Amino acid sequence: MNRQDSIQISIARNQWEKDMVYRLRYGVYVEEMGKSISSAHHVSQQIYDEMDEFSIILYATQESTLIGTLRLTVGNIDVYPKSLLKKRVIWTVPVHSREINHHNVFI
Repeated sequence: MNRQDSIQISIARNQWEKDMVYRLRYGVYVEEMGKSISSAHHVSQQIYDEMDEFSIILYATQESTLIGTLRLTVGNIDVYPKSLLKKRVIWTVPVHSREINHHNVFI
């Protein structure tokens, strides 16, 4: 595989990177799949919600083209808003630590 074929994985640290990811979400879920997403912002053509504030947002590029994204949210259940927990908890992963009893993974 040469450099042109490689896929780069990056963390969205800057607002322009996050905006790029939010626009990709909109393009996939609203425009391509025709889904009605409550957190869709139709004027800016972006999808984002308050879980993005608690998450690590990864994105993949190939030849400077955004091709995918992943939102990883890991942490102690007590730090998340209760309204989000009701609909977002997928599984609990036990972590053995003196400071943390468990982590929750959200998608």
